[in-house]
Amino acid sequence: MKLRHETVNKLFSLTSTEMDLFLYIAKYQEEETGTVEGVYYKDVMKKTGMCRQSFYNALRGLERKGIVTAVKASGVDYNVTIIGNAFCHQDYSCGYVNLNRDIFKDARFQKLKAQEKCLAMYFMRGNFLAYSFKKKAREFYQEMEGLLAVTPRVLRRYLHSIKQFFSIWIDQGILRVKPKKETREAFTHTLGGKSESSQYFYHQIEKECWRNHMKLDPQAEVATTEQDITDTAGLLAQYKEYGDSLKDVMRTVSDCIKKSVEGIRYKERKLEPKYIHKLLRRALGIGHSTL
Repeated sequence: MKLRHETVNKLFSLTSTEMDLFLYIAKYQEEETGTVEGVYYKDVMKKTGMCRQSFYNALRGLERKGIVTAVKASGVDYNVTIIGNAFCHQDYSCGYVNLNRDIFKDARFQKLKAQEKCLAMYFMRGNFLAYSFKKKAREFYQEMEGLLAVTPRVLRRYLHSIKQFFSIWIDQGILRVKPKKETREAFTHTLGGKSESSQYFYHQIEKECWRNHMKLDPQAEVATTEQDITDTAGLLAQYKEYGDSLKDVMRTVSDCIKKSVEGIRYKERKLEPKYIHKLLRRALGIGHSTL
């Protein structure tokens, strides 16, 4: 959920739909590679409101602009890599913006234009909660006019739009930007009260559900619930140390999910956390599950 500063600077040319897709993708990336496995158009449609064609147009647009690479991973989804956004060995010295904050689900933020969202994220770099952003106004305008390819008048309009989140003023030729109290509070709370790892694990299990043809639609006769996914994702957190790497455990869980629905017709498939737990313990050689 972290975006390098240089990655943020690449986003100023995005359309609104491309920005919405990018922010969706970035929430589930693996930090060491910048890759998001299992980007499924139906899930994107449900969580962003865009239509199927908009999804494909936005994905191709992000590829064309050199923001991501996308590879078909299965019959239903893609593995998408955010170019240049890997954090090898959890090295964060490059500086980043953390997207796992409540401000990014704020309806006011979501209504901003793509360039306005990007400008807001530009100001969220570093420890902006403790210190106001400051830069020579002339240098800032030159930089933004280059990144945004807009006139100073349009840039001022963008700055005015994000004043609902920041106090922005020029003092002796220095542009200063400071988060307002409610912005500071929204930025100190994790998105939906969930940690980055829990959201990442949830997405991994969700991906396995649609790859194994399990219905996530609550209207379906047999449907996997959010609680089923959450409980199964909890197994990843519980057993993440059982293996040479987290990916090893993920592959084992994936195999157990696949095995749990073998021989069952698609319309009757459902995620069964307790049964998967039993299969997982057996696969890891831990002993007999108490479930």
